[in-house]
Amino acid sequence: MDLRTDLTALIQELYAQTLIDDITDDDVMAEIKAVRQQSH
Repeated sequence: MDLRTDLTALIQELYAQTLIDDITDDDVMAEIKAVRQQSH
């Protein structure tokens, strides 16, 4: 499992779900941290 590919897909999915342009860097970082915790 390639974590970088996973993160890219996750972030793209996140942006796709957020049609309103109100996603913040904090939201993205929170997702990345969650993924990193799941992968350990």
